[in-house]
Amino acid sequence: MKQVTILLRHSPLSRTFTSESLRMTLGLTLSGNEVKVVLAEEGVYLLQASAPEKIGLTEIHRHVRTLQELGCLFVAEKESMDERGIPDSVFPVVQEDRRAIAGILSESDLVIGC
Repeated sequence: MKQVTILLRHSPLSRTFTSESLRMTLGLTLSGNEVKVVLAEEGVYLLQASAPEKIGLTEIHRHVRTLQELGCLFVAEKESMDERGIPDSVFPVVQEDRRAIAGILSESDLVIGC
């Protein structure tokens, strides 16, 4: 079993492949990998879409729910959330500081940046 971390650093509104990145992540869980999704920088905007259907994120949040049901951990960089004024999330997420995020990335067998 490998530790795989998906690092989402771009806004889900500016990148059309956020949904595809999450679909890829679903595929990685099927191979017996321990998969984590780390949201940093603009990627933390995924946390606040309270009405995803109005901005075209319905599919993205469906992927998030499925990944969480499969035991995939979502981690958000606390500093990125603070810098962007995002106090909380519309789905369960662990908040970690940059040092902890660096530890997650360095302990991973594979990091895929999206």
